[in-house]
Amino acid sequence: MPSCVRCLSGMSLSTRILFAALLVVLLGGSVLIHETVRNFAGSYKAELAEHLDDALDSLTIVLGEQAVVGDYATIQQILDERVKRPNVAMIGWTDSRGKTLVARDQEVAIEVPGWFVDWVGYPHFNAERKLEIGGQYYGSISVQLTVASTMNQIWDMFVRQLQIILLFGALSFTLAAILLKIGLRPLQRLKDGADRFGQGDYSVRLAPTGTPDMLPTIHAFNDMADKIEGLLDSLRKFSRALEQSANVVVIADLAGSIEYVNPMFCEVTGYTLDEVIGQNPRILKSGETPAEEYRKMWETITAGDIWRGEFHNRRKDGSLFWESASIAPIRNEKGDITHFVAVKEDITRRKEGEEQMKRLNETLEQRVHEEVARNREKDHMLIRQSRLAAMGEMIGNIAHQWRQPLNALGLLLANIKDAHDYHELDEAYLNESVIKGRLYIDKMSTTIDDFRNFFKPNREKMPFSLVSTIRDALSVVDASLNSSNIVVLLNVEQDATTLGFSNEYAQVVLNILGNAKDAIRDRRIQNGRIELSVSRDETAACVAIRDNGGGIPDEILEKIFDPYFTTRASGTGIGLYMSKMIIENNMNGRIEVRNAEEGAEFRIITPLCPDARVAPPGLKVEE
Repeated sequence: MPSCVRCLSGMSLSTRILFAALLVVLLGGSVLIHETVRNFAGSYKAELAEHLDDALDSLTIVLGEQAVVGDYATIQQILDERVKRPNVAMIGWTDSRGKTLVARDQEVAIEVPGWFVDWVGYPHFNAERKLEIGGQYYGSISVQLTVASTMNQIWDMFVRQLQIILLFGALSFTLAAILLKIGLRPLQRLKDGADRFGQGDYSVRLAPTGTPDMLPTIHAFNDMADKIEGLLDSLRKFSRALEQSANVVVIADLAGSIEYVNPMFCEVTGYTLDEVIGQNPRILKSGETPAEEYRKMWETITAGDIWRGEFHNRRKDGSLFWESASIAPIRNEKGDITHFVAVKEDITRRKEGEEQMKRLNETLEQRVHEEVARNREKDHMLIRQSRLAAMGEMIGNIAHQWRQPLNALGLLLANIKDAHDYHELDEAYLNESVIKGRLYIDKMSTTIDDFRNFFKPNREKMPFSLVSTIRDALSVVDASLNSSNIVVLLNVEQDATTLGFSNEYAQVVLNILGNAKDAIRDRRIQNGRIELSVSRDETAACVAIRDNGGGIPDEILEKIFDPYFTTRASGTGIGLYMSKMIIENNMNGRIEVRNAEEGAEFRIITPLCPDARVAPPGLKVEE
């Protein structure tokens, strides 16, 4: 003792402080290690005792049925599997006749010094339990636990803490020397900043001032604070994303015990957080999902792959629901699987919709066939009526075209008779009359050919000039329009070529001209007038047909294209409907109608022929 006093008296104050600080650290560390080891030893001892009881409880349940039927092979298999669990050294089964089955795990070596084992004082854990079912004794189960792994863990913990204490002592010694050298003021700033940071003020940063020896420490503190604050911010974002996710999120350990669920899980299943933590997800099983599907799922995720599929689960209230799930393993930095995460979505409504759609589809094909047949019959009827109406129009126009040559032919015959009666009929007069008669007959024959060609159906789409087609249509009805004292004006800004059926397009023009003629005649317009205008832009051509027949009543303007809709007693109501079908279905265009100043205006808009979208400017023509 006197030698220690003399030794201390010979040291400087700084050395004494450093030595005292080191001694305090070592003594405090020793006490801390002693208490920590004792606490951990007591905790592990309690865990082993609980583990022993759990193992006996589990084996009593698992071996009960096999013991009743005497299936020793299965019993041995169960013992061999259960003995591989942590801290289990031996499991034995002795039946009521004394037959014994034993399973032993590979012995774990105790890598701990003997003095440490004596200091901790760990006993062996053995227990035996009788198996009685329905009051009948079937045998006994014995379990022996080994504390080798536990002792090794406690020893490793002891060594690590000892190393930490020694390292901490060395660091404390060094830090004390630095503090003594540069003073306590910078260290106090560092302490204050650390205290604020520990209290949750993650925005605290230290000003980089002080001695050069303290600047690295201040920078290290600020860098550490930046990283911790960034990590905490990332964790908060991750936590909010999970908590506010519209999908169900479940995290379970390797044994399948639930460690985390987000609020959406509770909302979908009806279970509270306390009710599911520590439980296995099988609490949601409804029996509707095949066991084979669960087996495939478990094999997939334990192999390290992602499993995707659907579950038909049961809520807490007993109602069933469908889930679409994606389950993936979570690996640590070593690549080992530590947990499993499941992201699931409630697809009950989608499934119900699919089921309804399936039921609808069972009869959809038959309904489609029936509707197609009805529509086909309807189309055939419309086509027949349209042909009859067109034939009637054709006969009427032929009559108008023939009226003048027939009148002239009749007058010619009358003149021949008069010439004969007054003895003026000579060979020259007769030849001249025959020539005139033949001209009239040729004119009538040409009219027949023109109408026959006009109503001949097209076989395929062909490019055609809108102006030429309109002129052909006008030639068919010019006599009829002239007889009704109706003037027709054709204004052409620029000719256009479109792709389709010229005869059908002409029929559309004829339908509109016929309606305009009827409107002018029915309302007894004195100076009847129909204007046709042809224009185009870069992609489409437009033919506008306007009359001065007074227009279409607003209440029926939107109905005039409906099939069988007509305001005339003798009308069929299919002309404008068929016109709309020809332009929209056969030529990919559209037909519009509106009331202008003096009457109705129809606009026929069709796309230009692809090779005629750029054409030289045309001439403005009025006829």
